[in-house]
Amino acid sequence: MKVRAQADRSEAENGDEARDETRGVAGRRRGARSTDCRAERAGADRSEAESGDTEKGQVTPLIALAIVLVGGMALVIGHIGGMLVAHAQARAAADAAALAGALDGPAAAAEAAVANGARLLEVRVDETDTEVKVQVGDAIALARARRGLSRVAAASAFSPSGGQTTNGP
Repeated sequence: MKVRAQADRSEAENGDEARDETRGVAGRRRGARSTDCRAERAGADRSEAESGDTEKGQVTPLIALAIVLVGGMALVIGHIGGMLVAHAQARAAADAAALAGALDGPAAAAEAAVANGARLLEVRVDETDTEVKVQVGDAIALARARRGLSRVAAASAFSPSGGQTTNGP
């Protein structure tokens, strides 16, 4: 019976050791698993970084670049619009100055140019034409008007009756 009791004890001790070893292995396995998982995650992060799959922080520089581009386009469009307006004003001032100069001479051309926000650069008057050159900002415009109609003829040419009067039948 002594032998059997010793055998039972040794089996019990071996069983406890086996259980401890199993727990230890399981514990090691659990620890190994967590270490393996961390290694796998680190490897996944490395592979994402190497393959360029990480997009963290990529939107901010793109938005900044888009804002700069849109702002630049707005400035260019504004500048072009300003130039177009200045050219239109210069053409209108040149036309008015040429017509005034054709009717009343160079002094009237200068007055008309200034009244339209332009600076008269040049007036050339010959037998039939008056040519003016005006400047508004950076825009320069030329215009020509033909003399030939007197004030009375010009006024009657634009009247509804065409300058004709009816006296009698």
